[in-house]
Amino acid sequence: MLTLDQISLRFPDGDSTITALDEVSLTAHPGTVTAITGPSGSGKSSLLAVAATLIRPTSGRVAIDGIDVTGLSRDEATALRRERIGIVFQQSNLLPALTAVEQLCVTNELGGRGRRSTRRETAARAVELLNAVGLGEHLEKRPHQLSGGQRQRVNIARALMNNPSVLLVDEPTSALDQARGEQIIQLILELTDRLNTATLLVTHDLVHLPHLHREVNLVDGQIKTRQLV
Repeated sequence: MLTLDQISLRFPDGDSTITALDEVSLTAHPGTVTAITGPSGSGKSSLLAVAATLIRPTSGRVAIDGIDVTGLSRDEATALRRERIGIVFQQSNLLPALTAVEQLCVTNELGGRGRRSTRRETAARAVELLNAVGLGEHLEKRPHQLSGGQRQRVNIARALMNNPSVLLVDEPTSALDQARGEQIIQLILELTDRLNTATLLVTHDLVHLPHLHREVNLVDGQIKTRQLV
């Protein structure tokens, strides 16, 4: 579970201060997808960065699985991020020389929950996830051999490699047409339910909202929450 409690984030701007987030509180529950919407500059990226422990808030508390992560050192936050948080970036950022399976196996080398897996176990986990995202026939293909939607599926599978309890997804459909975007949203919903992750999904595409569980609309760093299902 992910909890943000009274989160504020302020940046100096010359003689003034910009408030990116203004006492934002929300909870993302396991097995649910919460959409983060709002106009450009409303604080969506800041919210995701704070949830990912990439930025420390000015005030407030972030908790993941009941662990208060707000005061962790940089090294401690990095270790927690590798073990408990999966991040799906807007761009897939896949390594050009690596196959789909290898993209996921590299993630395991950076850390994971519990004991370190053997190479055979790591490869088996990678194949399992790539099958789960519909890429069972593309395991040995490199990024240039995959479509945009397929690269995004590798991106999602890679984020799940270390069994995260929190999944943070940034504009996963921005580079896709509506049909492929719909497939990606359905895939995220299915995996969230199957793996019981607490998922935050930043999106500008409101057509997907009816499929999600809850909407958090950000305007000038403040939120309005709406239950969708």
